[in-house]
Amino acid sequence: MLLSQHYRTPLEFSDDLLAQAARSLKSMEADLRRVSAALKAQHGTDGQDGKVLGERLQKFEADFTAALADDFNAPEALAAAHTLIGELKVRTATHRSLHTGQMEKSLAAAITRRS
Repeated sequence: MLLSQHYRTPLEFSDDLLAQAARSLKSMEADLRRVSAALKAQHGTDGQDGKVLGERLQKFEADFTAALADDFNAPEALAAAHTLIGELKVRTATHRSLHTGQMEKSLAAAITRRS
């Protein structure tokens, strides 16, 4: 909940907003688990794994870092993490494989940055 608002704005607090933040966190964690499981179940490669993943991770890092450098804009940084996870979900759902070793590193980075 604290990350959903800029630190310079007044914090809106209610039980509903707290419950919404908890649901969002659980959803993000579940998405990461599903992506990780899908990656472990995939075999083979489409030859674009490293390139595509590298591009996605570079964009994520750039967006995440830029958001935090912009007066610690936590909502934008969180949006970058959601975008990365969404792109990974789409890629795994469309059965395009990703190199599991690289993906596990990216998921660990996303989780670390989330906390």
